[in-house]
Amino acid sequence: MNRGDTRTLHGRPASDGIAIGTAVYFRSRELEALRFPVAVDAIDSEVERLRAAVQATRADLRRTHAKVAARVGADVAGIFEAHGLMLEDPLFLGRIEARVRSDRINAEWAVHETAEELGQQFAKIESEHLRGRGEDLRDVARYLQGALQGISHHEISEIAGDVVVIADELTPSDTLRLGRQNVAGLALEGGGTNSHTAIVARAFQIPLVTGLGPLGDLINDDDRVVVDGTAGIAVLHPSPDVLEEYRRKRRRQHADERAMVAAGALPATTKDGVSVTLLANLELPEELDDAVRFGADGIGLYRSEFLYIEKSPHLPTEEEHFLVYRRLVETMAPRPVVIRTLDLGGRKLAREVLDTREENSNLGLRGIRLTLCRPAIFRTQLRALLRASVYGDLRIMVPLLSGLDEALLFRAFYRDVLQELEAEGVRHYAAILVGAMIEVPSAALIAEHLALEFDFLAIGTNDL
Repeated sequence: MNRGDTRTLHGRPASDGIAIGTAVYFRSRELEALRFPVAVDAIDSEVERLRAAVQATRADLRRTHAKVAARVGADVAGIFEAHGLMLEDPLFLGRIEARVRSDRINAEWAVHETAEELGQQFAKIESEHLRGRGEDLRDVARYLQGALQGISHHEISEIAGDVVVIADELTPSDTLRLGRQNVAGLALEGGGTNSHTAIVARAFQIPLVTGLGPLGDLINDDDRVVVDGTAGIAVLHPSPDVLEEYRRKRRRQHADERAMVAAGALPATTKDGVSVTLLANLELPEELDDAVRFGADGIGLYRSEFLYIEKSPHLPTEEEHFLVYRRLVETMAPRPVVIRTLDLGGRKLAREVLDTREENSNLGLRGIRLTLCRPAIFRTQLRALLRASVYGDLRIMVPLLSGLDEALLFRAFYRDVLQELEAEGVRHYAAILVGAMIEVPSAALIAEHLALEFDFLAIGTNDL
C-alpha cells in the first residue's frame, strides 16, 4: 500500500463527532537535556537555579489555571492545579534536588533522569488513571525543562481552519491551548479514553480517537484526514467517495442534533399520552449547557466523585464543592438537580484519593460505607450541598446502601451537619429531599423499609 492510499485505522473512541480536515502532525517536543558536571562550590547555585525554575513554572501554571477556569470551568482547570501540586511533591522535587547534589550534575539532567525513573514506575501500574498521572508528570517535567532553558512551554502555534491534529500524545495543556475554535479533530497514536486529554476534548466537543498506533510514516502535514470520534476510526488520505460519505454522516449528525434541540421544546409524551420526565446525567459541569440546550427537565444524577478525581491527590474544599453545586442548581432552577454523594470506590481511585487499602473495594468500602468511615470528608461535602440548596431545587442521593443500619447512621450524621450549620448561622435549606440508590440485592430486599427513611428511591440497574 502506498503512503497516499486511503487507509482506515481503528482506535478507541474518546470524544464523539466527525471531523474532516487537513492534518498537522504534532510530536510532543522533548527539550534536549545534556548532562554536564557541576563543581562542588557551584552545587548550591545550581539548586537555587532549579528552585527559581520551579517558582516560574508554578506562576505560569497559576495563570493557565485562572484562564481555563474562567473559560471552561473549575473541573477542567483543576488539571493545572494538579500539575502545580506535583511541583510541591517531595517525591519528585526532592529526588531532583538530591540528584543534583549527590551526582553533582546540572538541573536539566536531574529533571530528565527523575522524570524517566518515575515515569517507568507509573507505566507498570495497572490503573489507567494512574498511568495518566505519569503523563501529567512528563508534562510537568517539560515545563521545568523549558523554564530552566529559558523557554516558555506555551509554544503551540495558532492553527486556523479545519485542522485535524495528529500526535503521538497530547497533554491536557496541549489540548486546551490548541483550542476549540481552531481545531476540528484529534487523532492520537496512544492515550486512553478516560485520560485528562480525553476529558478536555469532550469538554470542548472536539472529536477524538486514541490508540491508533504509529502514524508518522503514514501521513504528511496538509494531507486530508477524517476522524470519527464516535466509532473510533481515523481515515487517512480519504478518497472523494469516502469524504462524501463522511460529509453525509456529519450532516446527519448535525441534523439529528438540531432536531433534538427543536424537540427539547416539545412535551415528552408517548403516543398513548403518557408524560415522561427526561432528566440529564452529568459528570462534568461543562455538560450543563448541553443539558439546558436539549431541554432536560432537570439533572437526574450528577456524579460528584469527578471533582475528587480531578483534585487528587488532594481533596476538594467546601468552597470548591459549593461553587460547583451552586452553578448546577442556579442554572437548572426551578428544575430539580439530584447530586449523588461521593461514590469513590472500586476502580474509582478510592485507594489513591481517600487512602483505603482494600484489595477489592468494589466489595468493601464504597459509596455510603466509605463516606461514613471518613466523616471529615463527608461533612465537607454535605455542608456544601446544604449551602447550595438555597439556590434551587437541590436533592441528595445516597449511593450503595446495603442495609438499614447505614440509612440510620446517615440520617444521624445528616442531622448533625444541619445542626452545625444552624448553630453557625450559615444560610442553608433544611427540607432537602434525600433519596437512596438501590444498587445491591440486600437493599432491594428491604426497599420497603428504606422507603420509610428516605424521600425517594432510585434503581441503579448497572450494579444491581
